[in-house]
Amino acid sequence: MKFLSIILKSILGIFFIFSGWLKLAPIEPFEFIFVDLGFANWTFAPILSRLVIGTEFLLGVLLISQLFHKKTIIASLGLILFFSVFLLFLLFSKGNDTDCGCMGIHYSMSPIESLLKNAVILLLLAFVYHKGVEIHWSFQKYALTLFIIASLSMPYILEVPDYNVPNPYRDETGYKMKIELLDTEWKNYSKELGSGKKIICFFSTGCRFCRLAGYKLSIIQKNYGKPIPAHFVFWSEGANVEEYWHASKSFKFPNHTLPTEKFFQLSGSELPAVFLINNGVVAKKLPFRNLEEKEITDFLNH
Repeated sequence: MKFLSIILKSILGIFFIFSGWLKLAPIEPFEFIFVDLGFANWTFAPILSRLVIGTEFLLGVLLISQLFHKKTIIASLGLILFFSVFLLFLLFSKGNDTDCGCMGIHYSMSPIESLLKNAVILLLLAFVYHKGVEIHWSFQKYALTLFIIASLSMPYILEVPDYNVPNPYRDETGYKMKIELLDTEWKNYSKELGSGKKIICFFSTGCRFCRLAGYKLSIIQKNYGKPIPAHFVFWSEGANVEEYWHASKSFKFPNHTLPTEKFFQLSGSELPAVFLINNGVVAKKLPFRNLEEKEITDFLNH
């Protein structure tokens, strides 16, 4: 029974580390879920998400090392219960037809599927709590300190938060956007987009960060409390717009596709590209890392 407990704890530890690792690559969808559900704002979400992942790493290492048996199991039970409460909140607010983000973007799971997974983990943790034994190391206090520092710092090392990232397009402002290029595809579309304040987004439907940008703009609109004047222009090559809406969790903003040459004449060479347009003039061009709620709301309100 002792050997079985060691094996089960090691498997659970590997799973905790694997689960945390998947959330890191990339981490933005996990961050966005906390903001979308109102658990955190844009400033605190990167901290909370990395704290959760770091805790998964720490508990995974402790389970594998077999140290501090009962305390580690109790902490692991607490983390799984926290995830389960989070999943119940997600289930009742968003329904079951959504990806909970529990295994990152690589393995899609609905809230109910993840709750069932958590139930199995809770049963295994309860079993090893009663049947397992604690292993002592002569230097275990020093090992614990090292484990805590390494585990909690690892998410920050592997995925540095996007605080105060310089905008590479900060000087690309004040020029008239060639919105008339759109009229060759949609008659008089430039008249609509060339008046007032608009947010014109150039995306590829298969681009990971374009999908994240769409999801982020949807959360910004939700927090803003009323529709934002966003228009999505998709690169026509290989475009699958319906798949984009499903994969990105984005609100279905007004959208069109544009052929390659005209698309990149307007967007520039890197995607996603989000333009804040005031009466046809570019007020700001934002890449994904600089797509901030304050930038959008300040532009719309002033």
